[in-house]
Amino acid sequence: MDWVKAGKTEFPPILLGTSPFYGLDQFGEKKVSEYARKFDKVEVLAEIIKQAIKTGVEGAHMGSPEIRHLPLWDGHVLPPIYEAFELAEEESGIKLAILPHLLFCDVDTKAVEKFDVRAFIGDGNAVDNYMYSGFGYTGNEELDIDRILSMKKCARDVGKEFGIATHCPATTLPRLAAVKELWDAIKIIMVPINKTGYAVRPRWDESCEEALRAARDSGKAIIAMKVFASGRIPPREGIKYVSRKEYVDAIVLGVGSPEEAKETFQIASQIWKKR
Repeated sequence: MDWVKAGKTEFPPILLGTSPFYGLDQFGEKKVSEYARKFDKVEVLAEIIKQAIKTGVEGAHMGSPEIRHLPLWDGHVLPPIYEAFELAEEESGIKLAILPHLLFCDVDTKAVEKFDVRAFIGDGNAVDNYMYSGFGYTGNEELDIDRILSMKKCARDVGKEFGIATHCPATTLPRLAAVKELWDAIKIIMVPINKTGYAVRPRWDESCEEALRAARDSGKAIIAMKVFASGRIPPREGIKYVSRKEYVDAIVLGVGSPEEAKETFQIASQIWKKR
């Protein structure tokens, strides 16, 4: 499959995601506790990553390494994801194309110096400004343009392209497009796309699709995340739905075991090759 071009870089159209590894509460209280116990060892995570690589995965999106040291609501500490990727690459002999999360500039850029970084993706909560204006989830929170510009500068300072994640495409993207300096610098947009509208704020509707079409028409690469709605949608159903969206260039898929990795990425490859 052809890689996706984004500014001066490129990346594969099927990416391994890491949300399940973090055990965040989006998966429900039972899963959070289960994942916290399951993914606290480097070797366990590395086996999943290696299986994804064996199944043809050539790239990944990784969360900020800084948040792994912060205890979550149930007291567990987030797992050693970066060490696991290092081990998986060493044992498989394969270097993945990496799109790392960008939230804490110095920490995040230094953490990925050993990886083949293609672009940094600005944290969605920071872009939509939920972290600073409160969890209203209206999609109308005031954006912190200066903070997004600082993330962009951070990526550019280390010679990488810049992208963003957003959960509010209909409201955030038009406001970013009004800031020419920022909009021109954004080469990748990562956004939840699934048939239930899960994780899109304030809701998934035609205005979201219009904003994404306009973004892609202006030269941005669009990556679909939350394709399975955090386990609420079966893999084949979720991937088929997203594959029909003509404005989507790539997908990022989270898995919770080597078996899931093999099944999920085989399905993804079959469907994506037929687009």
